[in-house]
Amino acid sequence: MKAGFLILIALLLFPAGKGIAQEKKPIPPGLQQGEQAVQKGSNLPPPMQFSRRKIEAAKLRREAKELKQLATTVQKQIGSVNQGEFPATLPKNLKKIAEITHHLRLQISQ
Repeated sequence: MKAGFLILIALLLFPAGKGIAQEKKPIPPGLQQGEQAVQKGSNLPPPMQFSRRKIEAAKLRREAKELKQLATTVQKQIGSVNQGEFPATLPKNLKKIAEITHHLRLQISQ
């Protein structure tokens, strides 16, 4: 009898629908201010528009062609390194390849 009474009291004190997990998440201050401004009827500036950059296809093709030529040159230069010769332009070509690939990656991913 006592156990039933304690369960009844526990159910009354802690209703099933009001657990800690169901608390409201805090609203960020900027969102609160925006909602208040809309409710008051004040004019808000339009949201910022972000436009994607236009990809210049001709420039990308030129860079891809240059990258291909550099890769061929570096491949021949690596063959020279294997024979004990170190071409002076190898580091410059490798750096140029890194720059071109970085630029291409940026242009394509935007």
